[in-house]
Amino acid sequence: MSFPIVVDAERRRAAQAFADLLSRTMKARGVGRKVVAASLHMRSHSIIAAWRSGNTLPSLESATRLADCLGEPKLAELVRKARTHLCERPGCGNSYLYEGGGPSRFCSPSCGKLEAKRQRFGPPAKVRATEAEAAAAMSREAVDAFCRGCEPEGYCRTATCALRLVSPLPLSTDPRPEPAWAEPAPGPYGTPENREKTVAATRAALARRWADPEERRRQSERTAAMHVSRRDAASRLEEIAQTIVNAGGAATPNIDGADLVELAQYALGQLRRAGKRLRRDGVGEQQSTHVG
Repeated sequence: MSFPIVVDAERRRAAQAFADLLSRTMKARGVGRKVVAASLHMRSHSIIAAWRSGNTLPSLESATRLADCLGEPKLAELVRKARTHLCERPGCGNSYLYEGGGPSRFCSPSCGKLEAKRQRFGPPAKVRATEAEAAAAMSREAVDAFCRGCEPEGYCRTATCALRLVSPLPLSTDPRPEPAWAEPAPGPYGTPENREKTVAATRAALARRWADPEERRRQSERTAAMHVSRRDAASRLEEIAQTIVNAGGAATPNIDGADLVELAQYALGQLRRAGKRLRRDGVGEQQSTHVG
């Protein structure tokens, strides 16, 4: 059985390819259409002529019998591929075999009715919601990528941007200008002008402080008290040291652990000051020797 092919149908190319393959196979086997029709137990050989003309495409069953008769399985494969379609209804997509000659879009009449209903009333609310969510997600991803490419720091600095209402970046509310590049100072005072300003400001502050008689009196009292405290401490430490020396290593019940700790700290301080003087004197001698 066969059906005529519509002129604009996609299967026109498949029918032409089938016709060429059938003609080459019959010529290679040395058989005509009457012999083939008789082998297929067909009443007329005109259908064979229609297949060889490329205007009709046989059904899959007829193509399978013809392939067995001529020993060419490609005839059946070509027809199977040409007559296999995918349902065009969204959500279906099933593959099906269509034996007719006209165009086919759906795998069953029910799919055709559902698609007609969808075209008339639109997709269901659930489908529309899913499609809207997918579109919104794509839009959010696009806006996020654009904004982060524009502001890598993560803060939007353009309040009048057209994407401000949908931008995922927070708006920067800092009114200060962009920070300048931090350059290291050329010296302890920075520039020579800055050093002069610092020295002048320090001298002015000291002059204002010592111009106050009350401040001078308070400072004199603090200095005198400090010297008295140091003298008392030195006298006490000398007494402790002399007691230890007089004892000659024997037990000294009049001296407790706190006194020994204080004596050790004092001695350590004296040693450090002596070391500094030695290093300073040694450096001075080295410099004098080098210069000489």
